[in-house]
Amino acid sequence: MSKNAMMVCLDGSKHAEEILPIVRDLSGCVAGVITLFVAIDEPTMFTAPHLSANKNDNAVDDMFNAKTGDEQLRAMGYMETIAGPLREEGFNVKCSTGIGQASKAIISYAREKDVKIIAIATKGHAGLKRWLFGSVADEVLKDAGRPVLILKSREQGKQ
Repeated sequence: MSKNAMMVCLDGSKHAEEILPIVRDLSGCVAGVITLFVAIDEPTMFTAPHLSANKNDNAVDDMFNAKTGDEQLRAMGYMETIAGPLREEGFNVKCSTGIGQASKAIISYAREKDVKIIAIATKGHAGLKRWLFGSVADEVLKDAGRPVLILKSREQGKQ
């Protein structure tokens, strides 16, 4: 099987981590690297006249890069706390981040790295809430073009 066998989508929440025991169980069937992945939202940008007056001014780019860099460092630290115990159990684990809307970042990474299986937990919202906010898991399932393992979180009622 591919070197990049399984991508585990995390967001820093306990409900997202509920997929990890299943990933452990499946890893015997899916040889290769387990990639822990966190999608980082692009910072909301604003236009300030003093920043945009000079087209050669890189202040906005610098602020964007600083914000995303800080978020990437936090995400990598979080994923390393999860990766450590998995590595101690003998799993080949790497950590990666993507910038942008979560489902698009997940799909882009999976395609670029030829990930074979995407594992993701969902809160399982239904009705109006799902219609208004959508579901990252639904979008990934619909557009990834590869198998997606979806776990409905037990944390749903506790949120």
